Formats: sequence, structure tokens, C-alpha cells
Amino acid sequence: MSTRCQIALYDHEPKDINEWEVLLYRHSDGYPDTKHGVLAFLKPALDEFIKGRGWDVEYMGAWLMYRLKDDYIKSNYEWRKEMWDNKEWGYQDKYKTFDEYVQSNKPNNFLGHGVSKVFHADIEYLYVVFPNELRVYNCHSGWWDSPSFKSLTLVEKHVLND
Repeated sequence: MSTRCQIALYDHEPKDINEWEVLLYRHSDGYPDTKHGVLAFLKPALDEFIKGRGWDVEYMGAWLMYRLKDDYIKSNYEWRKEMWDNKEWGYQDKYKTFDEYVQSNKPNNFLGHGVSKVFHADIEYLYVVFPNELRVYNCHSGWWDSPSFKSLTLVEKHVLND
């Protein structure tokens, strides 16, 4: 099953979870750690954006959506290469070449990302971004019935543009 997440961008440190300016959705690989997890991409991308443009939450949201999709296509290609190289999976029996395998499963035909109007009920992580800080929250079952920071568990914090 996919690990879904949302990334909420705020103009200031939020007191109310519902004060977001931009809310992005990622359908899979939403966990914070590991090679293809969100933090491996998000923290460096935010630092790069802030260094080059400053704090512009609307433009940051559009730029992040583009970069999230691009990163997903790249990491999906790497993952497929690892699967191809592992002969036990048997992809060489079904496809003649790695390129044929990749073309049959083009990740750019699968969206997997979106701009949200509301918090999704099935997300496992919420990434809260505001000037100078990125927070990662774990979402528990039922948290969306009354969304608040009290209904989430803070997993970790990161200083931005340090």
C-alpha cells in the first residue's frame, strides 16, 4: 500500500493547522526517511528555493509541485532499474530490454501528486513548512475528524536554509 502524505505551506508559524496557504498531496513514498522518502527531496529543495527566491509561499508551492513530480519520475526510474537488475523478479522473461520494461510502466503517465483543497483522510504524514522550519507529523487514524496539531504526533523538526 502507498504511503500518502501532504505538504502544507504556511506564511508564518501556524497556531491552527487549517491556516495553510498551499496544500500539496503525494500519493506514494510519503514517509520521511529512506532513499526515496520525502525528506531526502524536500529539505534540500526548500533550502534551494529559499536561498534563490526568499519566502514566496505561492511560487514555492508551484515550484515544489513541479520538482516533486520530477523527483518522483527520477526515483521511479532508479527503482525500476533495481527491480530489473534483480533477476529473481523475472522481468527479463517478460520484456526483451530494460527500455521496453520502462516504456510499459511510464511513471510520467501516473500523476501521483496534486494540489489539495482539504486534508485527506488517509495520509500517514503531514509536512508543515513555514519560514525557517520544516516539521514532520505522523497522522493517526481519525485525526481528520477534527484536524489540529494536538491530534498529530511530531516526528521531527528541521531548520530551513541553515
